[in-house]
Amino acid sequence: YNATINRIYQEPGSHSKNVLARIKTDSAFFVGKPYVAGTTGEGPTGKFDKQPMYRTDQFDCSGYVETVLALVQSNNLEQFKHNMVKIRYHSPAPDFLYRNHFTTVDWNPINQKNGYTKDVTTELFPMNYKLAVATINRPGWFQRLSIRAIKLFKLPEQQQSQKLLDDLHGLSNHITPVKSVLPYVPLKALYTWWG
Repeated sequence: YNATINRIYQEPGSHSKNVLARIKTDSAFFVGKPYVAGTTGEGPTGKFDKQPMYRTDQFDCSGYVETVLALVQSNNLEQFKHNMVKIRYHSPAPDFLYRNHFTTVDWNPINQKNGYTKDVTTELFPMNYKLAVATINRPGWFQRLSIRAIKLFKLPEQQQSQKLLDDLHGLSNHITPVKSVLPYVPLKALYTWWG
């Protein structure tokens, strides 16, 4: 994967000051790559998910967005790796507990705070947006994770699997439910605007 990232940075368009040009150049390398859910993790040092931090051969939705975003915000492989951690985690190092698992309460706020993204919903539709309010039960989500959430290089013994699953469930003691407030544009208002 590192060789592909380095190859992308050799393209002249990858260093354009125009962000749209960089997105077009950098994302073009991934056209036709298959969609495969859940293919990235914390890398070889991860306790629960040792899948690579990033890939260039297949993607799921968030993996694709994170990869292109990190490419556009970087000029070389080391910067790319640093930005991948900042985009995917709310900690200075990869850690399953601090992965931005929930888009509305983790991924969006962290990446807006770090200047990678911006929610423009209320700016584009100041009179027509609504707010979706929900409680994200993060502890409950961690408690319901199954053994399939543990992705190691080799299948662990049954006793080791149960210990890892117990540890994974124990992470729920370190987090609380979070209220999510997400601005959105109702379809009727969007169709009227698009009109």
